[in-house]
Formats: sequence, structure tokens, C-alpha cells
Amino acid sequence: MRLKLMLGERLLATLCALVSVIGTVRAADPNIFVTEDFGNEVARINSRGVVRSFATVQSPQGLAFDAVGALYVASFEDSAVYKI
Repeated sequence: MRLKLMLGERLLATLCALVSVIGTVRAADPNIFVTEDFGNEVARINSRGVVRSFATVQSPQGLAFDAVGALYVASFEDSAVYKI
């Protein structure tokens, strides 16, 4: 069963079923960001294991942070990279 994250909804990572995780990246702080292609979302997992929808991007793939901590997300469907 897939649990759809709505913007702002919080779930424990152990209860959350992210179906199609494509990319992951760890921030400078203890947060982990993942792209979930099937749900078109970027989710943040904090150090307590709480998953929260962070952004909606069409067909998100890779993730990266720049030197100042800005998050970039690559969209396969849009052939674009977004600064979130």
C-alpha cells in the first residue's frame, strides 16, 4: 500500500511507503531528501524519521546541494533542473 504524502503531512519513515525512489541526498544538517518518481514529489526525512513532503516536481530524478546549501532537483519529464 502506498501512502501519498500531501504537502505538509508528516509520517514516520518506518510507516511510509515510497514506491519509486530515484534519488537521495543528505543535507549538511541531519535531513535526507529523496525523490519519488511515481508521486512526483521530493520528500524530507529528518533525524527522528519523520517524512514530510517538501516539493512537487514532475518526474523528479537526481538531487544535489550547492556550496551554500540550495537544493537542486532534476526533472526527467520537463528536461529541467529546478532550484528549490
